[in-house]
Amino acid sequence: MDDKNHKLNFIKKKINTYGILCFFHILVGQVHDEICVDTYIGSIDSCFNAGPTYYSATKSNIDFSDFDDIRFEWNQCTSGGLFKVYFWEDQNGLPGEDIYSYLQTPNDSNAAGWNHVVIPTFNLNSSGDLWVGIREYTATQAIGLDLGSQGCSAVKYENTWEELELGNLAYRLTTCLDDNPSGCFENGCPENYVCVDDWENNCVSSNCDCNEELAQWVCTDDCNGGTCFLEGCMDQTACNYNPDALLPDESCAYELDCQGVCGGNAIEDFCGICEGSATTEEECEQRKCNMELASYLAFGQGTSDITGFFQDDREFAVVGLIQDAAVFVDMTDPFNPFEIARISGTPSTWRDLKYWNRHVYVGTEANDGIKVISVDDPDNPTIVYTITDMTSSHNIYVDSDGYLYVVGAADHDIWIYELKDHPANPTLVGTWDGEYLHDVDVYNDKLYGAGIYSGQFYIVDVSDKTAPITILSHFTGLEGVSTHDCAVTYDEQYLITADETSGGHVKIWDISDYENINMVSEYMTFPNHSIHNIYVRPETNLLIMSYYVDGTRVLDIENPSDPKLVGYFDTSDLSGLYDGNWGTYAYLPSGYIISSDRQNGLFIFDSPLSNSLMEWNICFVVGDMNEDGGLNILDVVTLANCVLAAICDDAGDINQDGGTNVLDIIALVNIILEG
Repeated sequence: MDDKNHKLNFIKKKINTYGILCFFHILVGQVHDEICVDTYIGSIDSCFNAGPTYYSATKSNIDFSDFDDIRFEWNQCTSGGLFKVYFWEDQNGLPGEDIYSYLQTPNDSNAAGWNHVVIPTFNLNSSGDLWVGIREYTATQAIGLDLGSQGCSAVKYENTWEELELGNLAYRLTTCLDDNPSGCFENGCPENYVCVDDWENNCVSSNCDCNEELAQWVCTDDCNGGTCFLEGCMDQTACNYNPDALLPDESCAYELDCQGVCGGNAIEDFCGICEGSATTEEECEQRKCNMELASYLAFGQGTSDITGFFQDDREFAVVGLIQDAAVFVDMTDPFNPFEIARISGTPSTWRDLKYWNRHVYVGTEANDGIKVISVDDPDNPTIVYTITDMTSSHNIYVDSDGYLYVVGAADHDIWIYELKDHPANPTLVGTWDGEYLHDVDVYNDKLYGAGIYSGQFYIVDVSDKTAPITILSHFTGLEGVSTHDCAVTYDEQYLITADETSGGHVKIWDISDYENINMVSEYMTFPNHSIHNIYVRPETNLLIMSYYVDGTRVLDIENPSDPKLVGYFDTSDLSGLYDGNWGTYAYLPSGYIISSDRQNGLFIFDSPLSNSLMEWNICFVVGDMNEDGGLNILDVVTLANCVLAAICDDAGDINQDGGTNVLDIIALVNIILEG
């Protein structure tokens, strides 16, 4: 009985302290059984994650047996994520058998704060005593936690449910399907809004409660609930002027930083690279070879792929953005580019862009289909059509005959559209199914595709667009995520592939005999870096590469068995595997090379392609002992051999101490490991 009295005193203390509307029935030797009233949680004090594969729940006693629908509400601390909604029967004060489940995906636009979903009840039978909650996945966001109440939530780790002692989780059921009509003092405001008691102009009740039996909101008879007003900069001369703001704040800024952020604090380094770390001219020289920065342009947000076009005696760049769909830039004067316009779109880190006949096509992994943008007036880009046969895609390609190829989309591995003389109205003419292709190159009625998940490249005959035929597939040597992109030489004797993974690099394949395909050479910068995309410049022997943190690079592949590094410009000081140079466009008539850096925006490069006073000479890379343009274990072996034989020249003096010895081998190993 002492133990029973101790528990009752503990419960009374909790009720007095927190005001929890819970009743406890405790019998010595029996299971702890709690009955909780489904109270409206007024404040979120903390956040909680049970962890992937685990379950969490809060008790509800809402009787929805007479209603066709029920509203499930939850509060999450950050936006996004996915989870599975569950209803459980009550079993001795804890969740028992599940009676309902529903997958809530990221596409349902889960926002930070309160969210809801309306659930039909035709297959549910409840007069109360239910538990509602979720099963978590890796992407699940933390759930709001009310620390001022306790005893009505539970967590299931492995196979056992246990009471959550931290507080009550913000899950609840209600028969009122509409949003709470009370003002913002009770419901809060969206980000950047402030709640104001504007009772003279906006009469909003200060408190509303749901009558669960009638499924109706019952509100107090007053006008002081508060109205949300957008705060922002109201000075029209500021770069962050917000014409929709109704209340001023102190956010006005008047200058863009080097990343294009209004009021930002990013600065250029000694070399003119935004957020770079160089402090000397020597460091600037080390980041480039046979390429000079003509200019760059930032957009205040991240970028993805890039394309360009020549039209009406002007040259343009089009860059994929993360928050918007794309930005159009006039680069007719490559040393003074300027932004023309932006096209809006669903936020996404993946965009791919191509041009055909006064139109630009934008694919994305967001649910935007393929946007068709008219640039008939290049100063006023306008969306004129959207391909909706697929909701999303990973990559698109337009060949020289005016056919658009879409890959990385649902239902078919390749979709083929005819554009030709009706670019604003693409016509679906064929599809192909084999496996998911990540990127493609098309030349002379053959499609070369990269099967990133199988490590295969494909060659497909697309001379009949209505019925493509697979000619062959070939394994590139890496299991798992690898073969990302491919490009064919214009004599169709060689195919170059790019593996996107740690250590991912260029491989050159002799495909002159389809029955005897062989890899003839490789090119790698560092064994812990990755290449992304590759392009063969027409009428040259140049392979132009977007190589993530190693920037834009150029290989001379006149001898495909012995490629030489003849140009590079490092656009980034970051070290993440997928930071830096995403895409490059190498086909402008002027010869200027344009690249997109994921963090730093658009780069325009002058090179021997655009400047007759420059030449493509072999680039010297410190530590490149075998002169293949990259740094890897082969260079360590070459250096070790020359040290042992005492035949090293100055190239072996890695640490520049005037001699060549084991210390140089150690220095080279460290350079390779540090990337």
